[in-house]
Amino acid sequence: MMFWLANIWCAVCVLVGCSASGMVLDLASDVLPEGVEAFYGTFSKGGVYRFIRGVEDLITEIRYGYEQIYFVTGLMGEVVYSHVEDFHRDNERYIRFFYGRNMETKVGFRSRIFERISSSAYQAYVPNLLDFIEGPILLPIDTESGTRLHPLMIMNVNEYCYGSVTYKVSDRFDMDTGDTVRMQLSQYHIGVIRVSQIKDMSLGCIAEFRIQCKKFNTLVLNQHYFIIMDNGIEIKVNMSRISKMNTHKASVSSSSSGNVLCSGVPSRSVDSEAILQRSLLSRSIGEGNNATAASASQVYTRSIYLFVPSQLEYAPLIEQFAMYDPSRNTVTYDMDFLVRHYEPQSVGNSRTTIHMTAAHAVVRSDSSSILLCAASQDPPSYSQAQVPPTEFTLTDAYGANEPFDLENFIIQLMPPGLETIADLLDASDIHIDDDEDDVSSGEFRSLISDLTPTFDQLALPVDHTFAEMEGNAFRG
Repeated sequence: MMFWLANIWCAVCVLVGCSASGMVLDLASDVLPEGVEAFYGTFSKGGVYRFIRGVEDLITEIRYGYEQIYFVTGLMGEVVYSHVEDFHRDNERYIRFFYGRNMETKVGFRSRIFERISSSAYQAYVPNLLDFIEGPILLPIDTESGTRLHPLMIMNVNEYCYGSVTYKVSDRFDMDTGDTVRMQLSQYHIGVIRVSQIKDMSLGCIAEFRIQCKKFNTLVLNQHYFIIMDNGIEIKVNMSRISKMNTHKASVSSSSSGNVLCSGVPSRSVDSEAILQRSLLSRSIGEGNNATAASASQVYTRSIYLFVPSQLEYAPLIEQFAMYDPSRNTVTYDMDFLVRHYEPQSVGNSRTTIHMTAAHAVVRSDSSSILLCAASQDPPSYSQAQVPPTEFTLTDAYGANEPFDLENFIIQLMPPGLETIADLLDASDIHIDDDEDDVSSGEFRSLISDLTPTFDQLALPVDHTFAEMEGNAFRG
């Protein structure tokens, strides 16, 4: 009799479980099933974080290969919400299954935590999980309009200030039913800020800033783009150069279909993003780091904008503050380097301001280097057998480019009796205050022309010389 009753009870549990009408999530596979959305992050010592939930059907069972870790049924009430958080580092893994049931007058939420050791999963608790994480969970934010964000990310658009958007991370979020999901962990922070578009202009790549904060604001004001963080750091990007360029040409894009002319080297048009991606992935990152006559004839497939540090006492090498990843078409800026070099300028201020200038560049088809264009609207022409002087490589893990001696180049152009740029400015009637913006290239060209009649005797025209100076200055 007892055996018969046990069989009936098992059958009832199966029927009730089926009534939950959910999906099975197998965490042993890196490929997630269709019908789920996932958001990623990182935590200490190389840990990888995933937030996974069903879009149409709820996740009601978690498995690891053939092992069933946990499942939830409708026995104690209809399941109305669920998500899974996966914390993985090396061979260690913690799994947190969060779900909500309809409990007559409200939704009741519960969570189950499991630690997977060797080939088995065991129940664990919040203190165990926090000890494993050892710090904050860092979440990325993509500021491109329309991009789906982690549920804990809150975005507010300022209707009265065009281009002003506030992003912040919370410890809770609201369901469509109006109920609030409280995550019960206060470990979530913003860890990466990604920018691929400013106002209506595409950068043609992803600019990535890895820095920890809980809140930041983006703002476009007077041809400057700001990222203002609650950690006392702000990034100020001068967009005036590319704004002037865009009055004559269309904005760049990640799948440019037209020819790009930079220092006289035309690009071959790209038919589609798929073809472009195949081109980018077809070669090793470390290939072709040195510019040669053959590399000069390579076609250029993508036009992008780079953010270059400005208002420093020297021009840092590109590889000191930026790293280009062709597989993701991403330029990652070294925030430690930038903060360290701009902090002395901000002593006594409430925040550290990192000054940068947006510069036009193109990505070569072999994916290993970038050509940074000079600021001139009419760059000089070069044959395919010549190497444009502004070409450099954004360093990857396998190589570095030779530094350009900008100081020596300027000294060679100085007229007799004047040794530094400061001497040149002192001899002029142009006064520059510390809080004023940098002198424009047009004013500087006029100044040099007035003070340096020997330029007329140089082999290169003045315009050509300044195009080369400006391009090489950005090269570092």
